[in-house]
Amino acid sequence: MRNISIFLILIFSVFGTACDNEIIENVADFEFETVDKNSNKVNLSVMVRYRLKSRLQKKASKKYGRHYKDSLLLPVISSISEIILKNYSAGEIYNYKREEIEQKLSEQTKTKFAEAELELTNFLIKSVGLSDTLMLKFQKEHITRFEQAMNNCKREAKGAIAEITDMGSYDDLIMYEFFIENKRYFGYLNREEAKRRDKVILGDSLVIEYACEDPIFHKVKR
Repeated sequence: MRNISIFLILIFSVFGTACDNEIIENVADFEFETVDKNSNKVNLSVMVRYRLKSRLQKKASKKYGRHYKDSLLLPVISSISEIILKNYSAGEIYNYKREEIEQKLSEQTKTKFAEAELELTNFLIKSVGLSDTLMLKFQKEHITRFEQAMNNCKREAKGAIAEITDMGSYDDLIMYEFFIENKRYFGYLNREEAKRRDKVILGDSLVIEYACEDPIFHKVKR
């Protein structure tokens, strides 16, 4: 918690005397290392969007330079992440409980930012990096859990293409979503699934097969 306290002291010392001014929307990307509940190293990449008054930004830039975000914002985000992630395994952070973790990180970061007169508008976990050894172990465990869950009991649900990201020279990243009991689940079409469809557009419908015990285990029906 020490880093968070330092953050608040620094940000108030920089912003404390600022007058009301134009509201500016900013975005920042951060990468840092933390650990899971088993002390495995986890590399986290996050994106935050936030609002602040222009006078405050000028004061911060003047005192800390154009990289003021790393000096003032990164410490609080990494400290909050350290506290939250120590309650989860690497597999849960990477996949199984990623949305839950992202929500907790967003809520606590929003609270701390508000104490310093910053308004968090979006928090996104962009990527989770694991060591090659840990990643291989997780993949094997995931395949086993997926097959067991799908073999025990599976159901069908309607899904739709929710987002298409142009990846330049690479294949487009195509995300689909579906809802079970008002809870949203999502996934990405692999190359084979995308090629089976003549042309993919937003809103296209598809059928999802999911495990009865936990819809996080799901696949696009052929």
